[in-house]
Amino acid sequence: MAAPAPVQSILHVQQPPRHLAARDVNEEEVLMFSLHHPSVVNFNPVEILVQREVLEVYTIPKSKNIVGFRCHFCKHQSRENRPKVSNFVPHSTSGIYRGYCRFQQKHLIRCTRIPLDIRETVARHKAMGSLRNNEAGWGESARRIGLRDSPIKGIIYCPELAA
Repeated sequence: MAAPAPVQSILHVQQPPRHLAARDVNEEEVLMFSLHHPSVVNFNPVEILVQREVLEVYTIPKSKNIVGFRCHFCKHQSRENRPKVSNFVPHSTSGIYRGYCRFQQKHLIRCTRIPLDIRETVARHKAMGSLRNNEAGWGESARRIGLRDSPIKGIIYCPELAA
């Protein structure tokens, strides 16, 4: 009998992300997955790195499938022990990019839980001025993994609509 295939980290998916059910700090089940969709192009290296390794899409407990975005590395810390903007909950898919910009400015370089090599890569690209951002791509990537604007306020996860 062949050995089972190793389980891939949800942060390193090369195909459209599969969702992973887990328990949050309050022992409620949430879905967590990467925002990166490989078919969306023109992201700069930092955007790809953040989408694959740092930002995590998660369902907000007791929210009717509303999603938010948070730092994968400090999510288990209490709110007082996390740097500012460790998570954000945009009102629509068009707000994801603005949330990412705030996350990058206020959290990415200050969070000591994020591995040093990731923070150094971000700082190096920022210093070189090579961070032309793909604003439209963030919404497109979100739509391709099944995120949609809610009829009320927020973004919902609709896995059946993922491309």
